[in-house]
Amino acid sequence: LIRLRSLFRRLRRTWDASKTVYRYFGQRISSDAAGPFPMAPGSFCYAICFYDIYDHCTKHAAIYFLRSHYGPEVLMALKLFLLDHKRYLGKTKIRGTVNGWHTDNGTEFVEQNIDEFCQEIGTRRAMAPPYTPTRNASAGRLWGILLRPVSKMGQTVVTSVVVFVDMVTWNVMQR
Repeated sequence: LIRLRSLFRRLRRTWDASKTVYRYFGQRISSDAAGPFPMAPGSFCYAICFYDIYDHCTKHAAIYFLRSHYGPEVLMALKLFLLDHKRYLGKTKIRGTVNGWHTDNGTEFVEQNIDEFCQEIGTRRAMAPPYTPTRNASAGRLWGILLRPVSKMGQTVVTSVVVFVDMVTWNVMQR
């Protein structure tokens, strides 16, 4: 009985220790890709989100649209994210980069050029095991939050997504 109690205490301590608290922007970014969507102006069919969970109150999300879901496009979106958010990445180990990038095990993220770039800039990569969507739940949930209202707009999902992509693309182009 005493051994079971000590084993339970050790297991509980390791479980509590694994709950990491993220304290600054860029400590861990989660990403997920969505699509294909109907062809939008500019031939964008896919989208990728970058989601930072550094604070429970001020979660930050960035969406970038892609023409394809292959490695070079994803790598370009990562570089754009780093460039757009460089001023907020001051507390990270290497200024201007993220400490960790967590993705699912999708084909768009499993490319050697992405791994090489992350090694160059000092970003640690982590991937969720296959068929475990709960391991990358924050980025996947972001897509649910964004796409659910689009499907409830009263139009078909296909035309709603095109309208949504058009509006966001128009807003980005106006900056």
